Amino acid sequence: MRKGVKPSFSKKWLHRRRPLSELAGDGKGAFVIIFALMLPLLIWSIGVGVEVGNWYANLRNLQGAADAAAVAGVYEVWDASSISDSQTELLPRATAEAERNGLNASASDTITLNYYDEIAAGDYSTDYSTDNGAVEVILSQAVDLYFAGWFMDTSTVTVNAQAVATLGTSSEACVLTLGTSGTGFSASGNSTVDLSGCSIAVNSTDSDDAMQTSGGSTTVNTDCYSVVGGTDFQDPDNVTTSCSSASTGAHAATDPYADTVQPVESDYTSRCTSVPTCNAAVNTGSLEEGVYSQLTLQGTVDLAGGVYYIKGGNLKVNANAVITNNDGLGVTFFLTNDGSNWPTVTISGGAQMTLSAPDDDTNPYYGLLFYQDQDTPPTQAITLNGGADTNFTGALYFPSGDVSVSGNSSMDSTCIQIISYTVSFSGDTDMDNDCDMLSSGSGNSIDIEEVTLVE
Repeated sequence: MRKGVKPSFSKKWLHRRRPLSELAGDGKGAFVIIFALMLPLLIWSIGVGVEVGNWYANLRNLQGAADAAAVAGVYEVWDASSISDSQTELLPRATAEAERNGLNASASDTITLNYYDEIAAGDYSTDYSTDNGAVEVILSQAVDLYFAGWFMDTSTVTVNAQAVATLGTSSEACVLTLGTSGTGFSASGNSTVDLSGCSIAVNSTDSDDAMQTSGGSTTVNTDCYSVVGGTDFQDPDNVTTSCSSASTGAHAATDPYADTVQPVESDYTSRCTSVPTCNAAVNTGSLEEGVYSQLTLQGTVDLAGGVYYIKGGNLKVNANAVITNNDGLGVTFFLTNDGSNWPTVTISGGAQMTLSAPDDDTNPYYGLLFYQDQDTPPTQAITLNGGADTNFTGALYFPSGDVSVSGNSSMDSTCIQIISYTVSFSGDTDMDNDCDMLSSGSGNSIDIEEVTLVE
């Protein structure tokens, strides 16, 4: 080594031997120390975040199970004619649906079901304790703690979820067919069915053609349709709806007049018991309510308000007849039997009818324009023939009737309901109903119901 030259490694060696106090004063060294001190807190924060996320994920899944269970409970209410014990009749189906969505009822998870009057007021923003279609489900689930368990006295935390579902009305129908087999509703031969503000309900379970259309120019325009069975539309583009979920495989709609008390013959004056006399009595002029063995209307006839009790014989409106009721009180035709004889209804081509049902809701036959005895054997013929022009306001209630509208007939109505065993439109017929939801002055509503989560 040359004189006066120092070793080149001496300062590096001294640098490595600097005391910790000097390291602390170095910027890079300070960062290392701070990071080391903060690392446990950082790990704890990440662990807690993951744990809380796990709680919320479990809560979200549990809420989905509660929603599904509440909906299943309401479907059980819907399917049953009555519920006497919610724990026996509703809880099994609700539990099965909750378990299908992740609940483990055989472990520590629990399910509580309350049927409408068991729902405590104040549980939710709205009290459903008076809604006899409402079902409340409360689920509890123990969630394991992984990281947070190191700092807590327990290894699990309980999460809870609650849901309320009920039956709601998705739309109201102005055509309801009550027959449970075969084709309930059909439109064919260039017919046009235009239902404004209302829907079609078909209770037939026929899987192929409970509701059917045929003929290239046949059109059906309705708010919605609800069919228990299936549909067969020759041209689906000609069946238009404005709802989001026109449905097949639906629940049957309820007959809105099933509980209406039928007229009693002795309450009314006997007007006509001889068929020839009856025919002669209605040839132009006015007519009063009462009991008729049959009724044939021809010429120009004004009907006074009240109940026309047709016993055994048929109700006929002949060609070119003009039939009105101008006193504003409304009429109800009640059709019942005389022994084995059951009335049919025929409105012939060229007839004009402008009739309204009683619009006073204190009247026992409020909203009923035609009322067929509910004991009538099925498939009685109710015929509106070619060229007839009717303007009806009220319900055409034929629970056992095959209502047929055919051959250039027109039904242009302010507010009409057709409740029948079946209904068919054919041959250039036109039905135009302009009635917004049938909610005012038209009788009982035909509700198309759906299960709805409300909380």
